[in-house]
Amino acid sequence: MDLVDQLKKRGYFGNNNIFGYRKDKTKLVIYEEEAKMVRELFEIYSTGEMGFYKISEYFKEKGYTGKNGTPISSQSLRRIIRNPKYKGYYRTGTVKVVDYKLHKAQRMPKEEWQVFECKENIPAIVSEELWEKCNSILDKKAKSLLNRVENKDVFKSRYTFSGLIYCKDHKEKEHKPGFNRIAGGKRSNKPAWACSEYIAHGLKGCESPIIEESELIEILKVVLDKFLQNKEEIIEDLLNKYKKFNETKDFKLEISKIEDNIKEVQAKKDKLLELTIKNLLSDEEFYKRNEELNKEIVKYNKKIYALKEEKENITTIENSMKQIKKTLEKEINIDENIEDLIKLLVDKIYVSKVDNNRKHIKLEIYFKIGEPITLEGNLNKTKNQEYIIDSSSQSLNHDIYHCTRK
Repeated sequence: MDLVDQLKKRGYFGNNNIFGYRKDKTKLVIYEEEAKMVRELFEIYSTGEMGFYKISEYFKEKGYTGKNGTPISSQSLRRIIRNPKYKGYYRTGTVKVVDYKLHKAQRMPKEEWQVFECKENIPAIVSEELWEKCNSILDKKAKSLLNRVENKDVFKSRYTFSGLIYCKDHKEKEHKPGFNRIAGGKRSNKPAWACSEYIAHGLKGCESPIIEESELIEILKVVLDKFLQNKEEIIEDLLNKYKKFNETKDFKLEISKIEDNIKEVQAKKDKLLELTIKNLLSDEEFYKRNEELNKEIVKYNKKIYALKEEKENITTIENSMKQIKKTLEKEINIDENIEDLIKLLVDKIYVSKVDNNRKHIKLEIYFKIGEPITLEGNLNKTKNQEYIIDSSSQSLNHDIYHCTRK
């Protein structure tokens, strides 16, 4: 019996958190209160006249919500369109577990997925024809957008500051919320960056400053211009770091030693089993000792995982250094190359307000090489803006940056 037959015989055993359905033992049953929105989504999207964002806004006005009672996001709508369960099909093989102990899995290529009809266990909410039409429209839109972009890596950071800015005003949170770009409505011609908590919940979520994108770029132009005045020293520093990485630990040797340790522990486990079979060890003692050895194996596997992760990080840093060195050796025009330089040299930017004043902003800028700097300034909407470098910044002298507001 192949996988498809097994799944059909055993019934549906996936998660029960699927919008439009409820789980009844080994089957899904349609939950009409939610299913009507699913049908409406497919019908609207099949016209090709509205995208997911507009549909989500339309559904919000109609009062449609997700299972948690909040408005349904555009990404959730996209996932519904892509899910074959809504046409009565089951999809499997999308991920492959590569390490059961560490719960590590990898996404499989689409051509290796298995999709098959299973309407006896997953009743269809929409017809196959409607599902296929919607997915065809989505495929064409995705391909059209991709073809317009020469460098496909752009999707890793769509905007200049994507993934770079974080809100420091959330002191209680270990992982600081990121800043997102806001560009709709009155900001259509003046995009700005704000804390994601503010975007989601307004001032109740966060009171950190909102800063215009053009102003951030002007600040970084001045900062990086001064930064690059020490170009020769930076390249020298990079060469020293290359040397350091080349002299780093022998990962292959260390992993090999740990794997030998795991083999030794496995041999002890085999010996325990042998003693138990010969009635020289009680079952209770076997389970106790075997569990201790299992813990050792888990500990060794974690060490291997940490070493592999460290090696990957070093490789990433090394490649980044090579790219930085190659760029810095050329003549650089700050105005023409500012966005590329930001992505190349800036690691992260922390934003916070000063003295509880949203108009008084502090920027802590960390570079991929060199020392960080801290700037303070007032968001006073004047044409010539001043940002004072904090005296504790070691990479640049205490100074005032003059940034012309566009």
